[in-house]
Amino acid sequence: MSALTAHDSWLQSPIADDPTYSADLDSIIDEMVAEPDCFDQWLTGRFPCPSSVAGLLSLILDRGLPCGTDERSDELRDMYESRIQSVRDDFKAWAQEPGPMAPAPIDLWREVA
Repeated sequence: MSALTAHDSWLQSPIADDPTYSADLDSIIDEMVAEPDCFDQWLTGRFPCPSSVAGLLSLILDRGLPCGTDERSDELRDMYESRIQSVRDDFKAWAQEPGPMAPAPIDLWREVA
């Protein structure tokens, strides 16, 4: 039996020195978010649509985009920021979740990058 903790074992592994694996998780998610194909992969075959995405689309269709500097536009921007963060959180959770007998999408991204 090994006296090494899981973290110590990971530090000794070859991927610990690989910059794509040691990169900040949020920076990798930022790269994935910037690629429309990742969103397509996330949303394809999902029924119903994730509630965060549905909420953002509903807000866009109902209230439009903020275009002024008045109080109403400021409130709308705050609503958008909240909805966008919710979509990002759902996307991040999906990216880290391994599929049945498949690696997590973020792991596949790291392999390609």
